[in-house]
Amino acid sequence: MQFHCHFVKGSWILGKEYHIMLNRHFFTFFYIQFLGAFNDNIYKNILVLLIVFQGISLGGLNSQLLVTFSFAIFILPFFIFSALAGQLADKFNKNRLVIFLKLLELVIMSFAVIALMADSYYLLLLLLFLMGTQSAFFGPIKYSIIPDLIRTDKSNDNSSSRLLMANGWVEMGTFVAILLGTIVAGFLVSDGQSLQFIVSLTLLGVSLIGFFISLYLPFIEAKDPKIKIDFNPLTYSYHLYRVVKETLSVYHVVILISLFWFLGACILSQMPNWGKQYLYADEQEISFLLFAFTAGIGIGSMICRYLNQFFSTAKINLIGTFGLIVTLLLFIICSYFYINLVQSTQFESGTMWLYVLVILSLFMMGFFGGLYIVPLYTFLQVHVKTSELSRNIAYTNILNAIFMVASALLIMFLQIIDFSLIEIFLIVIFIFVFIMIFVYRANKKIDPGTRLY
Repeated sequence: MQFHCHFVKGSWILGKEYHIMLNRHFFTFFYIQFLGAFNDNIYKNILVLLIVFQGISLGGLNSQLLVTFSFAIFILPFFIFSALAGQLADKFNKNRLVIFLKLLELVIMSFAVIALMADSYYLLLLLLFLMGTQSAFFGPIKYSIIPDLIRTDKSNDNSSSRLLMANGWVEMGTFVAILLGTIVAGFLVSDGQSLQFIVSLTLLGVSLIGFFISLYLPFIEAKDPKIKIDFNPLTYSYHLYRVVKETLSVYHVVILISLFWFLGACILSQMPNWGKQYLYADEQEISFLLFAFTAGIGIGSMICRYLNQFFSTAKINLIGTFGLIVTLLLFIICSYFYINLVQSTQFESGTMWLYVLVILSLFMMGFFGGLYIVPLYTFLQVHVKTSELSRNIAYTNILNAIFMVASALLIMFLQIIDFSLIEIFLIVIFIFVFIMIFVYRANKKIDPGTRLY
């Protein structure tokens, strides 16, 4: 009888807290961000796959460099507009901002359909920049609205646990959307014009549904309506840097979040090239590789809530860190031996098990990535003042942008001087480990009551 009662309340397996997806307001927001991420990734992956497999060259950049350049274009608006976005998210009602941004997404996707039909790659790249701009303004809202929707009390011991659950759902939803968008894009590129019309309708239809759902978000009071907007991204970004650095534990967490996106940008942007060069993968097989990685992140994000019954958020993050490094090295080693085995045996015995190991290591890489990132965002939501959370997330997005653009520029430079992708991945791993150790040692000097580790 007791078992049945817990199940009905939605807390079976989840413990004493109610299941977060039974919260109507959070449920509404979950699907808004899910549909937005789904649409974004259909478009982004279409563009990348077209560039790679049709050998598109623009402005003197070959297809390999153009893929890296396209990721930099998408990330650049986060650096330019995040400071303004954080101010707006704290100054105005978040629900109204979401409605406006979903309307903007609908307009952008309408032009994207036209550009796809016309095969206008310059327009496609411009729209990629505009998509990045829309995402940059949505970013500070995405994580700062969650505490409002689930109405946590930060003095309550359960608040961190509930936030961990909510963040896990949002990360899972985001990466499932990435996964579905990747699959749809792969079918579009491989099957040609007949499916192109269907996916174009999907882009518009999903945007329209997301806009209508956004109308049902609850009213959320502005956190700091007296903010004087500073439109200069450089001066206000520096101001945010000084504010965030006042609390070293928060500053260290922001660096660790950006470090994750530095590594993730490298993996996601180069996976099409990696699959083509080392695994002899076609468009659909590359979609499956991205499926394995994003599915791993989604599952890892969801598992965080259950692991929190046995480990602190800091220990979950450390498990994710160690696992992420080990599985990435395993992925590189397996890919290296796979291509050598294929070239020497002409796809004879011994290749299948190695290919399965490549996929498994990619999946586990994503899984540990989920364990790494979710506790970090939860830490910010618990330890940063509600009135400053959007701006703190905005600074996080600025630093994310810097790290991701740095990743793209580093990869472009290493490609120009003729480094192989394996060598590039090893260099990126070295940078990740070096910064991780530096932050970990610096964190140990902070008061134990406020630091992450």
